[in-house]
Amino acid sequence: KRADEKVLKEMLKNDSWAVREVAAEELVRRGVDKEVLKEMLRNDSRVVREVAARELIKRGVDEKVLREVLNEVEEIQVKEMIMKELSKRNRSGEIMMTQKRLFATPDRKAIAERIEKLHKVERELRRKFKDKFVGFVVFGSTEKGYMTKESDVDYAIIAKNKEVASEFRRLLEKEGLKPCHEHYIGSINAENIEDISRLFSGLFFGNHKKLRALQREALLRVSKKEWEEVRWEIAHQQQIWEKAGERLDLNKREAEYAALLLTVPPTYEEMLRRFRISKKQH
Repeated sequence: KRADEKVLKEMLKNDSWAVREVAAEELVRRGVDKEVLKEMLRNDSRVVREVAARELIKRGVDEKVLREVLNEVEEIQVKEMIMKELSKRNRSGEIMMTQKRLFATPDRKAIAERIEKLHKVERELRRKFKDKFVGFVVFGSTEKGYMTKESDVDYAIIAKNKEVASEFRRLLEKEGLKPCHEHYIGSINAENIEDISRLFSGLFFGNHKKLRALQREALLRVSKKEWEEVRWEIAHQQQIWEKAGERLDLNKREAEYAALLLTVPPTYEEMLRRFRISKKQH
């Protein structure tokens, strides 16, 4: 059996991707250990990487292993698969941003390239600013699923240093992307509904743990009435039917319903429950 397994591992290096896929499926069928699966995640073949990620999730490996895998792989589809599993395991206490709706665009290659560039910018900002960088949120056509290669990038910077914003613009332009409509969030102000809405919507790149802490802080500061204003602000941001309808062949009702269903946060009571905030704490 050891010899057979060795041969199958060699097949994972074959020039033919079809051969690699067969070898990957057979290794999974034989129940190889998780270290082999983690090695498969570094394979040149996208199919092999997806097979390995799917098997790790199926085996119910602990969250620590999944997060290690998430940090190692670059494939967007694999990252999304693992993030979805992590979110599912901790759904009661965590709001995870999803990168799913953006793939509604007909030009999937363009959106994939853009997301890779945004991840690259995120890594640079993490490296340079460390704890002063929380993350950035992308809005507009990129997030909503109707971008083209020429579309600019609408965004909000969440950081403890405003210099992050200027560096973000510089890095975007370096990657050939056009920054637009900058919004900077340096601290939580319950009176600034737009700021708070940016923490609960859009496509987030950065430290999810720090984002969650800011979301919790915001919820502790707003009243039920103010939270409803946040929800309506986000709903207003999702009025995309004119542009989306033209590009995706949707009528007004279809586009509005899909946008609101996916992007507007739950009620005030439900949000307090998800963040485990008691009435006494509030």
